[in-house]
Amino acid sequence: MNDTTAGAPSEESRPSQGVPGWTWPNYIGWGWMIIQARMEADWKGLWDYAIPHLHATEDAVASTEAQLGFRLPESYRGFLLASNGWPYFFQNMSILSTSDY
Repeated sequence: MNDTTAGAPSEESRPSQGVPGWTWPNYIGWGWMIIQARMEADWKGLWDYAIPHLHATEDAVASTEAQLGFRLPESYRGFLLASNGWPYFFQNMSILSTSDY
């Protein structure tokens, strides 16, 4: 292993684009901070909010892929292995989990 890869996040845990060195847990934490700020600004309570789900297992992701008949993109697989979906991620839009397929 050379110095450029020492301590680098695994391909599975790293989003395909974005902040170098950040993994899905970094983005999920940052996203939750943004949602908390939106909750404070939503003083009329117009939107629903939810925390991200716990991570999916590799078996759950593989089972979903088998059911769909294709392999999910690596970046989405990495997200599912960090958080198995996120209801109301932005207003009424949700990020699907393995049980949504």
